[in-house]
Formats: sequence, C-alpha cells, structure tokens
Amino acid sequence: MVEKRSLNSEMEIIGKTLDSTQMLSRLVLYYSKDEKLLVYDYIFLQEAFGKPSCTSEAVLLSDEEKEISEVIVDRDYAASEQVLIRYGRFSNATLLLDFGFTLRCNIHDQVQICMDISSLDPLYKMKLELWNKHSSPKVADACSSNSSGNFFTLKEVRAGSKRGKGIPQALRALSRVLSATSKEELEALEAEAAENDGRLARRPLKDRSKEILSHHILLAQLEHTIESHDAAIKVVGSAQFHNDHSRSTCRRQMAKDVLEGELRVLRSACDWLKDYCARLLV
Repeated sequence: MVEKRSLNSEMEIIGKTLDSTQMLSRLVLYYSKDEKLLVYDYIFLQEAFGKPSCTSEAVLLSDEEKEISEVIVDRDYAASEQVLIRYGRFSNATLLLDFGFTLRCNIHDQVQICMDISSLDPLYKMKLELWNKHSSPKVADACSSNSSGNFFTLKEVRAGSKRGKGIPQALRALSRVLSATSKEELEALEAEAAENDGRLARRPLKDRSKEILSHHILLAQLEHTIESHDAAIKVVGSAQFHNDHSRSTCRRQMAKDVLEGELRVLRSACDWLKDYCARLLV
C-alpha cells in the first residue's frame, strides 16, 4: 500500500525533473483508496529519458459527448505494471487535431494536394467528362468554384523507389490527362482504358516526351505547394511572433512540425519525379 504522502513526494521529484524539459503539464495523477494511476505522455517522456521497457499495447477510445475515455487492453496487467497506449499511425496534422501534440519527425506524415483541370483549357469539358467517368467519387471541392476539385494524399517516397510508392497512381493519371493537347490523345487514353482494366491513363504514355511533360505538370504543382509551405514556416518562426509565452511557443512548434513533415513528403515526391523524368531521357 502506497501512502498518498509518499506518492506525492515521489511525484515532486518527477515533476522537478520534467519541469526542466517543459513536460510537467503532460502528467496526470489520480489517487484513491483502491487505485493509483499515473497517466503520462509516452512520446514526450521518450524524448526526455529514452524508450521505456514496455512491450504491451492498448487502445484508447474517447467519447467527447459523454466526456469519457476508455482504455481497451490487450491482456491482463499486474499492479504497477506499465501499459503502453498507442495513438495510432497518424500524421502530425491528425495528431495535432485529435490529440493536441506533434512529433518532430513523424514517419507517418502525409500531405493532401488539390489538382484540377483548368477551366481555361480548350479541352476542359472533354477532359472533365472523361476524368469523371473513370475516376472515383471525389471530395467536395475546396479549391475554387471553377475547379474540378480532385484531392490526393501523398506519402513520403523512399529514395531509390522504382515505382514512386507514395505518389497516388490516380494523381499521375490525372497529370497525363492534363498533358493532352488534342481530342485524339484523349480518345486514345479512353480506348486504352477500355482495353485493359477500365482505369484511365494508368500506364506510361507511349510518347516519352508526353510522359515527361505530364510529370512536369505534376512537378510544377508540387513545387508551388513547397513554396507555400516554405513561406508559412518562415511566418511561424518570424521575429514578430516571438514572446515568452510558453503556450504560444509550443503551438508555433507544433505548427512547424506539421508544415515541415508535409514539406519532407513533398520534397521526396519531387525528387522521385525528377529522377523518373531523367530516366526517360536516357
């Protein structure tokens, strides 16, 4: 039996240690006659003290309306045994919105981009009809009232990847559709889809110069997004936002973590696209 005074004394020692690492606010202590519970953020303690020796896993469920949280464990646990609750394989954007924290280097980071067919394109109507006919239902348009509103999620592309895993095939397909400059080219893409599995422009264009052009269109879109992220990171870290308010500093750091993670994903995709185009020129 651990007395409350003894437990509080031990918590003071932990608190002083964590205070120097600015993590004190991430500890929650619950004490009762039948239960003593210490809840802490594994991720931030891991950064401070290294990975705890814990092989267990549990799932955390929460109900905001009922204002309750429930932990579903994977096995029985003994008193004082450590339980590891995983948040899930989420990007920093999701972790920030759902749990209120981010990771400095999150391998699950991803970025959503919007790629549309310009209403100024002479073949706009034909391209739009063809794309809508062969593509999956899309998310509601968030780009503009004149946009086709196609959203794609990019993940980090590993260096040396041959197929560019992480860049959606549908995104590359749309780029091929965008590169078409004649009705005949679009008809050829539709005929090819009908002859195969029905998916539009999923195979490299036979004309290498056209295939390179289509990927340059995608590359330009990603580079534009990179410029926007770079500008946002500079704003977040600019001098005019600096103050001594720890909460403000923490929020800026989390925003920076989200942007830098997405930037890493975008740059990996750009590197792969450049390499792919270079290989086509050989």
